[in-house]
Amino acid sequence: MGVAHHSSYIAWLEVARVEFLRSLGTPYPDIRAQGVDLAVLELFMNYRVSARFDDLITVHTRVANLKGATFQMDYLLRVEDQISALGTTVHGVVDPEGRASRMPSWLRELLAGA
Repeated sequence: MGVAHHSSYIAWLEVARVEFLRSLGTPYPDIRAQGVDLAVLELFMNYRVSARFDDLITVHTRVANLKGATFQMDYLLRVEDQISALGTTVHGVVDPEGRASRMPSWLRELLAGA
């Protein structure tokens, strides 16, 4: 059909999130090396205009909410000057075994300053 499959947007959010952390000076492997993982607890997508084959998609990312051991990230996906989609993910901090964990102060400070 020449349009991006709706599931592609989820992968784009992940790439944007990883690059966002890298831009803060803390690549995801460094976070994991500290014994922390960031599990996706919720995901919401609002599709506005379909991205088409070979479109260049720009993803704007921000930390929208920090509380307890969770944080929310918001995403704005654009194709040229048009909003293609809006997304939100909620993340919970977990230990290497996947158990809920407190957010370390260094991570809270990193995300709060973003």
